[in-house]
Amino acid sequence: MMKEIIQIKPKKDIIKDKKKVCAYARVSMDTSALRHSLSMQVSYYNKFIQANPSWEFKGVFADLGISGTSIKKRTEFNKMLAECDKGNIDIILTKSIQRFARNTVDLLETVRELKAKGIEVRFEKENINSMSSDGELMLSILASFAQEESKSISDNVKWGIKKRIEKGMVNAGGKFQIFGYRWIGETLTPYEPEASIVKKMYELYAKGDMSFREVAKEINKLGVKSIKNNEFCWASIKCILTNPTYTGNMVFKKEYITEIGNKKMRKNYGEVERYRVENSHEGIITQELFDKVQEIKEKRSSLHLGPPIKDENKTEFSGKLKCMCCGSDFVGCRVSVKRGRGLYWKCYRKDKKRFKDEVPCNTAMMSDLKIKRAIAEALNLKEYTTDYFNKNIEVIEFYNKKDMVIRLKNGEEVKGKYKKKGGK
Repeated sequence: MMKEIIQIKPKKDIIKDKKKVCAYARVSMDTSALRHSLSMQVSYYNKFIQANPSWEFKGVFADLGISGTSIKKRTEFNKMLAECDKGNIDIILTKSIQRFARNTVDLLETVRELKAKGIEVRFEKENINSMSSDGELMLSILASFAQEESKSISDNVKWGIKKRIEKGMVNAGGKFQIFGYRWIGETLTPYEPEASIVKKMYELYAKGDMSFREVAKEINKLGVKSIKNNEFCWASIKCILTNPTYTGNMVFKKEYITEIGNKKMRKNYGEVERYRVENSHEGIITQELFDKVQEIKEKRSSLHLGPPIKDENKTEFSGKLKCMCCGSDFVGCRVSVKRGRGLYWKCYRKDKKRFKDEVPCNTAMMSDLKIKRAIAEALNLKEYTTDYFNKNIEVIEFYNKKDMVIRLKNGEEVKGKYKKKGGK
């Protein structure tokens, strides 16, 4: 008897899972023309994705007025990556490499991470699919061109600003906001309600018996708000009292950007040329008053803002650790620990007995040993040495219970973390 084979046909068609698809769009400047361009990109991808029956629309992520040289400040881009991490996206569509990222390192790292998760990126203009065998090679080549183009654009913009500075144009770098002034057309003009307050700040400090913090308290008593509608703090007073703009003179290039893609601002200690434009606008204070305030500030800075340092607590850190929450120095103190008495550092204003009439600073007490470890880790040193500190480090600023900024004598600044837990 022969075997009979019967084919059983499926009652229903096999339904394939739809691919979850989104798109990313970006324009680098916030202008009406580019807003329209971004709107057109969003509209196009909305229709394009939803027209494909095998795709599930997962939205269009669009960044407006943000450079493509770094991914850190691109809110929508990072939201999209978060959705990828959750497994909500299978395919990303984008117009071109330049829209996705101009920084070669950022582009390749992001694409590789997405590829490892099985997420495909399609670049329409270049016709590149990140999952294809030659996709990464093509991305590397074309992204390098995109980064060089970005550098060329940046150099052209800098050249234009430099030429405007050389002509003495006050708004060479754009119309900035500054307390005490307002722009009337192209002219920086004193705004009397605030200009009188600026004069008062300088006069109070010029007496020589008030700190930035005490000046801030006096100004806040008047109910005056800063340009951002906040109360004044010691840091904002310091910024005003060290700004030569109030004398009627402009100093350009006080800060500079290190490199394309990095975009870290550095104080200019002579690394790049600066420009001073005399009598560029009407001043609020005299040059003599400004110079007097700088002289008092320098004298106060050279003094130790804390109690006399005991010999047993005096180290290379003395006068070099600054609390940025209140502006005081950290002072050394001996604390009983399991292995004896250890050296710790605390903010001078943490002393509740000394500052009973004020709210004491809440910055945490820090271990001398762990500060050294944090310095070595931030600067990639094999080990911390006192000699290295004395030769290279100007000051260390602590902004809260863990964040710190190491300011080097060459003008550079390096961010670090103080780790309270861990270690002996």
